[in-house]
This record gives sequence, structure tokens and C-alpha cells, in this order.
Amino acid sequence: ELLELFSDFDFNVYNKSGQKLVEPGIQQTFLQNEGRETHTYLKYIIDNYENISPVTVLIQDDTNNHIHDHVHFRKFIDNFTEKTKYFQVYPAQFREGKNRTPKRTIRDGILPAGKELPHVPVIHAKTIVKLIAEKFNLRVPKTYTTHCCAFLVCSRESIHRHSKQFYIDLLNFYMSDETCSTHIKGYVFEHIWKLIFDQFEE
Repeated sequence: ELLELFSDFDFNVYNKSGQKLVEPGIQQTFLQNEGRETHTYLKYIIDNYENISPVTVLIQDDTNNHIHDHVHFRKFIDNFTEKTKYFQVYPAQFREGKNRTPKRTIRDGILPAGKELPHVPVIHAKTIVKLIAEKFNLRVPKTYTTHCCAFLVCSRESIHRHSKQFYIDLLNFYMSDETCSTHIKGYVFEHIWKLIFDQFEE
């Protein structure tokens, strides 16, 4: 259904499954199965930086878990495009059948009590977003709210606000064990994307 609804879009599947998809007309890039969607998104941006589309939609493969209504998702993308929006995070479900779209509000880069990210070392449990933002010179607004699961809709301008080298450095950091493991940083980056791509009023 999702493929049919987006038949006018170009698809590029970064395939880590080890098996070739049989869907016709879909471009596939085969990668080693490492990292989470953070690795995939950054790799795609690096690979396509010079020719990035006016609108890029970055989604994970398990759409049945995260997109509760494919028609609503298509309307969300159309609204983004028609209104020439800059960047948005789609309010994804956490799991299929659960009518929740989890989100967190972060103040001064600090996670509120009881909202720490899963498995982050205690020393960084509240401050890890701020820590990574400072490392990559990302502005942290006084308060911002973002959705979980990292279904991202990016304008070309939002991606090009940083250099290609920025994304290369970010990917190298993500794939290292600096601060915490790659697996854990996957949870953290759900709350970093907005700092990377969005524009915040002063």
C-alpha cells in the first residue's frame, strides 16, 4: 500500500538484509548490517549530498510498526511539500496496534526526570543530548519537543545547512564507542535530528 501511495516518488532502499528485494523499479544500495537507522540516514546523505532531492523522506523499514495510517502519512508529506516547509519529524507510533505517538520535551539540552533515554550510562543519562550538541556545535533551544522513531522529512536546504564533512564526522562519531555504544546512540539521535536539521527562532 505504501509503495502504491508513493508511486510518484523515487525510492532508494539502503538494504542491510543480505537479500535482494523483488519490487520492480526500486533502487537498492547494499550495505553491511551495522548501526541502526542513524547509520543508514547519514550514509544516504553523504552518498547523495551533491544531488539531494528538494524533499527527502527518511524512514525505517518497519513502517507497519510506526505508521498507523499510510494515507495520513501521504497527506503529511504532501502538506510539507505544498507549504514548502523546512523540516519535520512525523509523529510515528511506537508499535503497531498501540495508539501512541511518543515524544519528549527537552529543556536546555537536559532530559526531564523519568524521561532518560534507554540504557544510556548514568553519567550521561540526562545530559547526553547537550553533550553531543556541544561536540558538533549544534544550537540547543531553551525548549524543544520531538517525536520518537525518527521518521524525517527534510528539505534540501535543511540538509545543506551543514557541510558534507559534517555528516561524515557525525557518522564516524556515531559508529565509534565514544560516549556510549552505537546501539544506545541510536536512541539518542532520535532527539538530535531536530537539532541537526531544524531552524529555531532566536
